[in-house]
Amino acid sequence: MEKATVSIEHVDYSDGHGQRNVANVEVVGSFDATTVVLSAATGKRDYGENVAFSGSRFQAVAYHDWHPKLSTRTAATFSTDDPVFVNREVVHDFNLKVIPNTVLTAGGKYSKYHWDVSVVGLSVGATYYFNRLSTSYRYTGYRRSSGGNSHGNVASLRLKDHGGGGSTQLWLGKGTSVHEYEWMDELQDGKLRNASLRRVQPLTQKWTLDASIGKVWYETPATKFDGAAAKVGVTLAW
Repeated sequence: MEKATVSIEHVDYSDGHGQRNVANVEVVGSFDATTVVLSAATGKRDYGENVAFSGSRFQAVAYHDWHPKLSTRTAATFSTDDPVFVNREVVHDFNLKVIPNTVLTAGGKYSKYHWDVSVVGLSVGATYYFNRLSTSYRYTGYRRSSGGNSHGNVASLRLKDHGGGGSTQLWLGKGTSVHEYEWMDELQDGKLRNASLRRVQPLTQKWTLDASIGKVWYETPATKFDGAAAKVGVTLAW
């Protein structure tokens, strides 16, 4: 199945830390055992006090089923050299199905940010599938070029609708990998907590509404604030 999604996202930061707005277009195509996702985004990060940056991003993701028990996900991201998106990123994950109703995941990624900081991350995780409910957990450890280690934990619950293609999903996260969520120079060290809720609601046979809300709490030696996010998108499948 092929589909295309248009979405917009707004993040509002507390205590005078500004806001972030992003518009994204995504196209998905399937070719035998491979699914390709291409997306392009434009965004603006306003830091307040007349400091703002605009940027653009292009991302390509390929999912491939090598075997009924082995699949991979490979992603590459490129953006303009601004603190709006991660500037360069390469990700590769292995997914292994060797336990009933369970997918084990291991992967790595390299990320480069505007402040001339690069990060290497290694992760492990698992997803367990019930009838309509799936649960997942992923741990990622990071090493920064500027020195120091950080980590992130993300747990998720996804409930499919009883009949139809809709679903509701909850994410909860905690760790010290603040660079994964915001690219301010002062946020290279610290702690964070995040929660987000997403609803995928079919409107017709071809059209789907995708809406989510979330919040991230930041705590660093220099500052403490939060970011509240809302995102809405519309998908056409054919």
